[in-house]
Amino acid sequence: MAMRRLIKANEHRVMPWKNSQGMTAEIAIDPPDTPLDKSFRWRLSLAEVKADGPFSIFPGYDRYIMLMGGNGMVLRFDNGREERIDEPHVPFQFSGDDSVRCWLIDGSVRDFNLMVRRDFQVSAGILTLNRRDRMLPALGRGTTLILYVIEGNTVLDDGTLLEPGDTLIINVELAAKHAVAFGRSQSKLFMARLTPRQRT
Repeated sequence: MAMRRLIKANEHRVMPWKNSQGMTAEIAIDPPDTPLDKSFRWRLSLAEVKADGPFSIFPGYDRYIMLMGGNGMVLRFDNGREERIDEPHVPFQFSGDDSVRCWLIDGSVRDFNLMVRRDFQVSAGILTLNRRDRMLPALGRGTTLILYVIEGNTVLDDGTLLEPGDTLIINVELAAKHAVAFGRSQSKLFMARLTPRQRT
C-alpha cells in the first residue's frame, strides 16, 4: 500500500535559510512543519542564491544540490576541495557536516536541494520519461519516493497531471509491486528513493 501526496508549484513556503543569509522556497519537510533547528527526516527546497557566502550546516544529514537556473557556482570546502556546479539538472551530493562557502560564477542562481538524515539510504538521479505506461520498480516497506518535475508534463495512471515545479511524494506503508505507473509523458524528473537503513 502506498500513500501519495501531490504538492503543486504554487504551494511552496518561502522562508529564510537556517543561517539567515538568503531565502528558500520549502517544497516539503518530514515531519511537516518541523523547524530547521529541530531534527527532521528529510527536506526539499528551492533556493535563490544572490551573493557569495556560507551554506548552512546540517550535521548528520546528506545533501543533494542541483542547479536549476543561472550560470552556476563554485563550492569551496574547508579542506580545500572545490566543486564547480554549472551544469543544469545534475545532482551533486555532499555532507551537511561540511563547512562550505559558495562563490557565484556570473550572477545569481537558483538551486534545488534535498537534505536527508543519515539513517536513510538514498538513491537519487534524473528520470527521463518519453513513452507510455512506464512503471517504477517495486519498493520495500517504509520507503519514500520523491518525484520533482523539472521539464514537461506527466500523466499518472490515475489521471493526475504533473506539471513543471510539481512534486509527488509516495510513502510505502507495505511492500508494493510498483509505486506509480505513468500514462502519457514527455518529461524530465528528479527522482529520489529514501530507504531506512537496517539497524545492527
